[in-house]
Amino acid sequence: QDKLTIVGQFKGTSQFGSYTFTSVNYPSNMQNNAGQPSYDALVIKLDSAGGVLWAKQGAALYDDRLMKVETDNNYNIYVVGQFSDTITFHNTFNNNAFNAIMLMKLDSLGNELWFHRLLATQLMVYDMKEKNGRIFLTGDYKGTLLYKTQSNHIITNNNGDSSISISDKE
Repeated sequence: QDKLTIVGQFKGTSQFGSYTFTSVNYPSNMQNNAGQPSYDALVIKLDSAGGVLWAKQGAALYDDRLMKVETDNNYNIYVVGQFSDTITFHNTFNNNAFNAIMLMKLDSLGNELWFHRLLATQLMVYDMKEKNGRIFLTGDYKGTLLYKTQSNHIITNNNGDSSISISDKE
C-alpha cells in the first residue's frame, strides 16, 4: 500500500480534499483569545497520487495537536499528540488535565481502535516508534506519571525530572 499519513494541527476553517473542518472556538471566559478559533488536531490519509482518502479532526476547546505518526505491517496507524480538554475524533475522550499526551491507534480506514492518555505535572514526548505492533515513546516528565489504559499504570518520581521510555502493545 503506497499511502501517506499526515498529522498536525489547524486553526479556523480548512479543507483537505472533500473534507472541510472548522476548529472549535476558545471558551468565552478565556482572557486573551475568548471566542477565537483554537488549534485542533488533524490526521489525513493520502493515496499514492496525493489524493485525500480520509481525514479526521480532533476537536476540543483548547489547543490540540498531533506530533508523530507510525504505521505497522498491518497498516494500522499510531498517532501521538497533546490535548488540553475533552477531545472528539469519532469517539469522545475525556480529559481533566492540561496538556495531556494522547496515544491513539487507528486502522487503515481511520477507525479508532484504542486511545490512551499520559498525564503528569509536566510531560513531553519527543519521539514514537513502532516495532512489531509495539509502540515506544521517549520523553520527559515531572511528578507522577499516569499512563491511562484499560488498567491504569502509575509511575511515581520523587526525585525531580525524569526521562521516560514506554513500550505498549494492546
